[in-house]
Amino acid sequence: MSDKKNTDLTDSEKPAPLSNLDTYLDFLVSQLDAVFPGNPESQSADKHDELGNELRRRFPIKRKHHHVWAHYLRSWSNGRDIHYISKSGKISNDSIAGLAQERDFYKLEKIEPDELALIEAHFTHVHPSLKKAHQKRLDLYKRRYEKLELIRKKGSHIPGVEAFVEWCTYNLIEGENSAIETYARPVLDALVKGNLSILDKRENYVNFTKFLSLQLTRTKALRDKFTRALRADNSPDSLKLANLIEKHWWYLYFMFGDNISTDFIHNSDSYRCTMCTNRTGIEFITSDCPVANIHPQPTVEMINYYPLSPERAFIISNTEEFPVHREINTDEEVDFLNRKIVAAAYENVFASNAEILNRYRPHYLNTRQ
Repeated sequence: MSDKKNTDLTDSEKPAPLSNLDTYLDFLVSQLDAVFPGNPESQSADKHDELGNELRRRFPIKRKHHHVWAHYLRSWSNGRDIHYISKSGKISNDSIAGLAQERDFYKLEKIEPDELALIEAHFTHVHPSLKKAHQKRLDLYKRRYEKLELIRKKGSHIPGVEAFVEWCTYNLIEGENSAIETYARPVLDALVKGNLSILDKRENYVNFTKFLSLQLTRTKALRDKFTRALRADNSPDSLKLANLIEKHWWYLYFMFGDNISTDFIHNSDSYRCTMCTNRTGIEFITSDCPVANIHPQPTVEMINYYPLSPERAFIISNTEEFPVHREINTDEEVDFLNRKIVAAAYENVFASNAEILNRYRPHYLNTRQ
């Protein structure tokens, strides 16, 4: 991948939210001032309804938030349904749309001053340029929250205004995930077909590694792993930190993902991308934690394994172990990779058929004892 040089990030490569919402927030504030310059209760009910209906139409609220992309899971589906191991260990077959999601997972919350101090004390020990990017993003969300509170106050008599504020609260982060997925989609689709050379174009490499990094950090598993460890410690400071992570995972996972993607992008010459092609009769499987570090010593080196389909998988690593293209010809190697995916899974393992899941169901149950 000769054109990925170890140079400073361009503006488009720096961590930043992918949303044009701010312009609309300012516009809506001005509209509320223009339509309701005095007491809102004295204005025409027709104007209330007109603006309210427009906001409800343009911004339908969705509270089921996916932490694994449905389009990604389609490679194991019949186009709609997918086989999976459920949290209880049962093998089922259901619509992709209802899986790997949680209600209000990305809900936007106000960050209080004491919470901001905790974030700065525990999670911002990074390169100064990246810390500046984190602060810029945090400031942006603080301004957005303040604007939403202003809009809620000005439009308190209009049901559609409250619905719009709720849309922002519940859907803003989900929308940013969707935007990142949209940029990554043509790259993912090409990789599923075995076209690793698509990453030779730096823009594609940037878009895909941003997506992959956030897929690594946005899961319920990582959030709950942190909070369980902190609650087990049971000290006052640890409990405060656990509460912070639960309340503001919508921000923290993005920050963690930005840290990883910035390393992938800024130090791209240190990473090798590998396309794995499965030549065996055992298919690759995936899970609700689809990115797994399969290195024997994951704290020392990184081999991030990401199944793409039953036939292909992607690896990005900082070792010399893997060639650019690797054909997998033994059941033992596929079995090793699949077991890593099962071990990393939080609640669900996905495959194209029930037979392959039956093969790994005992391992799934054993890893949860």
